[in-house]
Amino acid sequence: MFTLRRTLLLVILFFCFSHVQAYAGSWEVPYKDALNVANQLKQKQTAFDRAINQGNLELVDSLYNDFSALIGKTERAIGKVPRSSKREYLLNEFVRPAKISRERVIYEVSQLRLLEQIDANVKKGSFNEAKNLLAKLDRLKKRAVEIKDAGGYASLPSAVNSYLTNYENTLRNTIVTGSVPSLYSSIYNGISSIKPEINVGSFSKDSDVVFETLNSVLQDHPELFYFSYKGSLFWSDGRFEIKYLYSTSTILSMKSQLEQKANQILSKTITPGMSEYQKVKAIHDYLVLNMAYDYDNYLRGSLPEDSYNVYGALIKGTAVCEGYTEAMIYLLGKLNIETKYVTGTGNGGAHAWNKVKIDGVWYNVDATWNDPVPDKKGYVRYDYFLVTDSELAKDHKWDNSGFPKATDGKFMK
Repeated sequence: MFTLRRTLLLVILFFCFSHVQAYAGSWEVPYKDALNVANQLKQKQTAFDRAINQGNLELVDSLYNDFSALIGKTERAIGKVPRSSKREYLLNEFVRPAKISRERVIYEVSQLRLLEQIDANVKKGSFNEAKNLLAKLDRLKKRAVEIKDAGGYASLPSAVNSYLTNYENTLRNTIVTGSVPSLYSSIYNGISSIKPEINVGSFSKDSDVVFETLNSVLQDHPELFYFSYKGSLFWSDGRFEIKYLYSTSTILSMKSQLEQKANQILSKTITPGMSEYQKVKAIHDYLVLNMAYDYDNYLRGSLPEDSYNVYGALIKGTAVCEGYTEAMIYLLGKLNIETKYVTGTGNGGAHAWNKVKIDGVWYNVDATWNDPVPDKKGYVRYDYFLVTDSELAKDHKWDNSGFPKATDGKFMK
């Protein structure tokens, strides 16, 4: 009898011990995983705090997105830890201090990014848009003061506010003068006003420089689709004779149609509160769903001029890669989302696509290759939507030296 009781006791003890081990194992692995990510966050926070304390706002801005992403990753890892006491420890030790660091500069980073948008508009000569963004900046600054006063955040080095103040004052002074003394703005204003001739001699008399700047203007401003290289002449004294594809009255009518169409598209696709990602996706999807590659004319070698530009893309609904690329720049520009025109080759053939900046980070978008040929109604691909340089380079080639690098693959499927 004694032997039987002893055996039963040993069995019970073994059973209990096995369950204790199993329970311990159930939280130890996720806890270790969470702790590993949390320690990475701690290292990021150290670098982030160092940049803040140095008063280096540009460095803070460059670290901000990755730091925020790692905070989110750490929170998700901690959420998988079974024990509430362990979760609370990790949150208090790692996540909450990181969030406090981020919140110290969240409004300053937002102001810097808004000032960069204003700066870009000033350089393009878009002063009305720059003024609208300045009003937005004023509201942001007011909100920042209210939040910081209520939150009791640690003060920032004076260099941070000095940097923002100097940057803002410079832009405000430039906007007040009503013009930017630059070759770029002179060319833009001349073509935008449909002038037959402008004189840029005070900026440059080098034809290579002038035409290089002209190319930048035309890539940044697809709405100048009516400019004609053929017949346009640059003289050694700085005079630039400009020719156009259509008459002045026709250009004015086409520009009006394009503006109205853009407003219709934005009112249809964009809603208040959308993130930059959602806006980019909405525009991308609209173009793919409502445009078709001009394949028949391409095969016949009879592509009309409109298939190469934003007018053909949005008004006629057919285009080749240049039209898709310009349409992205034109529509996203109206949403103050920075977009670049990239040229290179795709599978060996001449090609164009975009680089798009979302929340301070650059990505590649090839809307043309996301639109099936022949056209399939209601079908959108995302193989080339917000991809990295390395992913795109599998079948695209281009000189990336003059472009911001796209290394973030978080939107890739």
